[in-house]
Amino acid sequence: MRLVQQEPVLFNGTVFENIVNGLVGTSWEKATREIQEERVKHAAKLAFADEFIQNLPEGYDMRIGERGGLLSGGQKQRIAIARSIVSDPSILLLDEASSALDPHSEGKIVEQGKHDDLVALNGTYSKLVQAQDLSTSKGILDNQTSDEESTTATKAIEPVQSLAKYNSSINEKLASQMNREDFDLYTSTGLVHTIWKMIMSAPELRVYFVIISIACAVGAAVYPGQNLLLSKVMDVFASSDLVKGGDFVSLMYFVIGLGAFVTLSQNVREGLFRSMLRQDLRFFGRPENTVGALVSRIDSQSQAVLELMGFNVALVLQHHFQICSYSPGEEVDKRFSTSASIASESVNAIRTVSSLAIEKSILEKYAAELDSAVSGSTLPLFTMTILFSLTQSIEFLILALGFWFGSKLVSQGEITFPQFIISFLGVFFSGQAAAVIFSFASSFTKANSAANYYFWLTGLQPIIQETDENKEKGPADGGGSIDFQDVQFSYSLAPEKRVIKGLDLTIDRGQFVAFVGASGCGKSTMVSLLERFYDPTSGTINIDGSAPLTEISPRLYRNRIALVQQEPTLFPDSIRENIAAGLAVGPEEQALGGSQLSGGQRQRIAIARALIRNPSIILLDEATSALDTESERVVQKALMTAAASGDRITIAVAHRLSTVRDADRICVFYQGKIVEAGTHDELLRQDGMYKQMCDAQRLDRSSLA
Repeated sequence: MRLVQQEPVLFNGTVFENIVNGLVGTSWEKATREIQEERVKHAAKLAFADEFIQNLPEGYDMRIGERGGLLSGGQKQRIAIARSIVSDPSILLLDEASSALDPHSEGKIVEQGKHDDLVALNGTYSKLVQAQDLSTSKGILDNQTSDEESTTATKAIEPVQSLAKYNSSINEKLASQMNREDFDLYTSTGLVHTIWKMIMSAPELRVYFVIISIACAVGAAVYPGQNLLLSKVMDVFASSDLVKGGDFVSLMYFVIGLGAFVTLSQNVREGLFRSMLRQDLRFFGRPENTVGALVSRIDSQSQAVLELMGFNVALVLQHHFQICSYSPGEEVDKRFSTSASIASESVNAIRTVSSLAIEKSILEKYAAELDSAVSGSTLPLFTMTILFSLTQSIEFLILALGFWFGSKLVSQGEITFPQFIISFLGVFFSGQAAAVIFSFASSFTKANSAANYYFWLTGLQPIIQETDENKEKGPADGGGSIDFQDVQFSYSLAPEKRVIKGLDLTIDRGQFVAFVGASGCGKSTMVSLLERFYDPTSGTINIDGSAPLTEISPRLYRNRIALVQQEPTLFPDSIRENIAAGLAVGPEEQALGGSQLSGGQRQRIAIARALIRNPSIILLDEATSALDTESERVVQKALMTAAASGDRITIAVAHRLSTVRDADRICVFYQGKIVEAGTHDELLRQDGMYKQMCDAQRLDRSSLA
């Protein structure tokens, strides 16, 4: 038995690895790679996914990011279907929006039978069919259930000719930006330089650090003083008091600075989280920046940074030693962050894991990552154990050497006994200091790496950000027309694949514009460009007919935009707080709280959250895809009423053509370009791709003609 959920969940791996998960628990699980590839490709063809997979930069071996973030919603859905049918299950469960029961039926089955029999009854099912009919002979065009509109339509159209290659300046821009979020390319600073940067970045610590440094210097003077005093047997107790006094002073100054160190930990955590939130979406698209890895870094890196500013550094300053050490901590952390990402992703997608019965497979993958981290760290850790044993024995080795050599000098009459005591105790305390310093060597290296990551991330300026030049510059009157001028776009991780190819489009204030077309043709990318999650690779998007979008404050611009995504994300709060999240004020005066919700209910809350902002531009990326027919009618009516306000620009991405039939303009996308544009009736008269899409979404031509 296999399940395709309303909101498909994919894992951070290749396309092949995601589909082959459907073979877990079957006789094909242990089959050869060739046999598995054959079944995977066959399932992809049945799910109409093979064509777009072959067009990916690396085909079936392309990594699709966390939760399939590098794919469009339709592409993820088709891969999820392929994953479910690859094992040829006896039972296939499809939990889609169109399968939801009418809310007025109170969860009861009111009709059952075959399609023709139910249509003949002229009851509830027949009304749903009529609501979803896209017949061109009758004017009925409200809803449909198919997510596949591209296969038949694209065969009748000549392939759109790709544009010429990007010019050299654009290629240089792509090359310079491709790896700007790669920490491995960052030039790390040394331990002393890093400590200095930490002090300079935390003004509240500077005074305390100076005081502690002075205290450490005073404490350091205790040891040579102790050597002299201990050489005088009669002054031994005074020397002990001196040590206690020095330790007490150092301890008191340490306590003074303790509160500041706690503040530093909080500042580092907030700084890391703040820097992560302000990064562009391209930062989160990198494989090393999964949610689990980033959360792990916020916790571990902030703790490690404290090693540079805590008592360990005071010990080093006190003993005046400089050391050079090696630690595999950075590589080990990288390996363990991968396993943490697997665990986090699996827990978040527990329904998918359970439905595929791949718990054992996930556990094996997690264990394999841990084993890889351990095996890859064996030699470095073995080296560290040798160094650690050296740190524990160095004190006694130095003590033995000093005693042997000193006794030899005394026996030869070259030095006196008091001189021997002074020298011997100096060697003794130096040995102790060396042992302490070596024991902290790995902590210093790890802390230095964590601090360098902190400075790299906080210094990594996002491409899209508010600056002094644009912070007061927002859309005039909340946003007027939108003008695309020769816009081209490629994602940074796949710069050779152009998603948008030389697009020209003007959207006037008050218009309702719809983007339709096959999955992966660029519709959702257009929404991302309009939200300014990304900037065009070339070309411009002008607002109000003059100001390029890149010159406007992203904060002021996004304050006037509302987005309802295909897979809505709600916060773990009440319904009131989720809807009120769209407001600039608190949720105290909003509606009642809620509980666990279905996909359609989450979709409606997300729509309410968008509309409550009264935006000038509303972007609907499959906003009604999770609604049943009756609910979709109600929500669609509300959206159309909002779109008819006269000033608001409404842009909708839709697979259900019935939801956009009343749009002022419908743009048909194919391979990153607009191949048809016009109203519903105009496009039907053109007898092109749009008409074929409408015909493909009719359930029964003969019964409703």
